[in-house]
Amino acid sequence: MEIILREEKKQQIRRRIMETAEAVIVNDGISELRMEQIARASGMSRRSLYRYYQSKDSLIMEIAIGQFQQWNSVQQAVFNSLSGTPSEKLEDFLKQLAAYGDRNRDLLIFMAEFDHHFRNENGIELLALSTAVPENYFQMLSFTEVKVSALLEEGIACGEFRKTDPGRTALLIDHVLWIMGQNVAKRSEILGREFGFNPTELVYKQIEIYMEWLKNEK
Repeated sequence: MEIILREEKKQQIRRRIMETAEAVIVNDGISELRMEQIARASGMSRRSLYRYYQSKDSLIMEIAIGQFQQWNSVQQAVFNSLSGTPSEKLEDFLKQLAAYGDRNRDLLIFMAEFDHHFRNENGIELLALSTAVPENYFQMLSFTEVKVSALLEEGIACGEFRKTDPGRTALLIDHVLWIMGQNVAKRSEILGREFGFNPTELVYKQIEIYMEWLKNEK
């Protein structure tokens, strides 16, 4: 019983550390994240913090893995609920994900910071050094592409979509919408004042453009 309680306390501390770090990243960016700052905000010494996380990168990675798992869980639930033609299902899938991103902008802001930090010229080295990277890390990153590709294959097979490479087309759709969503989340207030409407509407319009392009003109 005592061992279980100690483990629960450790998990509570880890969650507090991650929540504190995530708030800093969302508000100020990864470049402003300091282990001393996180230790102080979490009510512990820097030495105690390093017992839980050996480096800033390992802390960031653990937060990101949790975010990926949450995001992929949402995607799976949406995918399982789809019905109708391949075109209807693909459009519904993408628009539901866009709506979720609009409601959870902190998630997109955090992932934008993560992408900038880990997906640069030093990204592979940073990933290799992080002990928090699971074996299925890259499969987690391609979750959306796999779902979109499956819907594209279904649409091509029944003649509803034009013939195209499902894998590469899914990659294009995923990355463009992901980057658009991140930019909208990070600059929503400025873009909203500039455009005079919710900038997430631009993401929906991009989805409509993709759906129009995918149509098989018989």
